[in-house]
Amino acid sequence: MLLLSSAIPYRADPAIGAGQVLGVVMATVGLLVVAFIILLQLRRRGWLDAWTASAGSTGKALVSARWQVSSQRISRRTMVHTMMREGQTVLVVESAAGVSVTRLDVVEAKSQIDRGETAP
Repeated sequence: MLLLSSAIPYRADPAIGAGQVLGVVMATVGLLVVAFIILLQLRRRGWLDAWTASAGSTGKALVSARWQVSSQRISRRTMVHTMMREGQTVLVVESAAGVSVTRLDVVEAKSQIDRGETAP
């Protein structure tokens, strides 16, 4: 036997009133506006640059160039860091006396090695 459920016969008002629906919609819109304003302020201050990189003319998102870092301890108080990205190489030496930063010319040194020349 198939039983069909029917509405409660003595109930005349809807389960959720129009005032309640309007209140929920207004609260939701208000929270979305607040979230949008917060994200807009974070973007203006530069905290969202990694996520909001503007697209170039190709339509692809720009990928920020990251440094590849390799580090080596030379002595107890001296560390050497080699930082490379897109044809640029920087040598950073940290010691008790201070920090020294030197830009290395990788392209020229590599071409000399390929030709069999020795560095001066």
